[in-house]
Amino acid sequence: FVTLIGDSFAMGSCVERPNDIASQIRKKIKNDMAVINLGYGGNTLLLEYATLREYYKFIKSDIILWLIYEDDSGGFEEFSNSQILSNYLNSETYSQNLIDRQIYIDNYLKEIIEKQIVNYKKANNFSKKLFKVIKFYNTRNLIRIITHQKYSEFDENAYKIISMVKKLSQKEKSKLIAVVLPSQKTVRKSNYDNENSKSLIKILEKLEIEYINVGLELKNYKNVN
Repeated sequence: FVTLIGDSFAMGSCVERPNDIASQIRKKIKNDMAVINLGYGGNTLLLEYATLREYYKFIKSDIILWLIYEDDSGGFEEFSNSQILSNYLNSETYSQNLIDRQIYIDNYLKEIIEKQIVNYKKANNFSKKLFKVIKFYNTRNLIRIITHQKYSEFDENAYKIISMVKKLSQKEKSKLIAVVLPSQKTVRKSNYDNENSKSLIKILEKLEIEYINVGLELKNYKNVN
């Protein structure tokens, strides 16, 4: 059995089943119950570690497949601004017992989704759509992302989180495999050996964590074809 953890890539955001990663793994294993997906959009290393701390003890799968995106190095401002998140780093026994608070979590997520639906409808009325077209809103936004997108390298903070995930996997006798995911910018420029990826891979190798470098796989695929 496999536990999938990560951000929107792991979650399968904007991808219909069976094309999401979890469904594809289930297809390969030929078992619909073979994958537990703990991924969620917007997650950072710290939130992913906290998620494992809360739920993995009830799962204990053979493999933890950790999808780490190129911009996942951040999120440590959450640690300094949140007492709850800091507790996960400072105490190995801390827990919010989220498994017993599912009704509260569901209601909270329902409120968020309903607010997003309302905001989406407001943002997509005809006059606002026309305004965006006239002002070339989407084009300018895309140019801004392409020209200014810059990610932070994985540093000692990331090292601490990754080492704690490894420790958790060892405690539960599960194999930890990291999947290094390149950004759109990296793929577009074929810059698979960028400093960001290098800094992450350096940490994984230092901690002796098995990993799959998707950027390198893409590079080799391009060279072959």
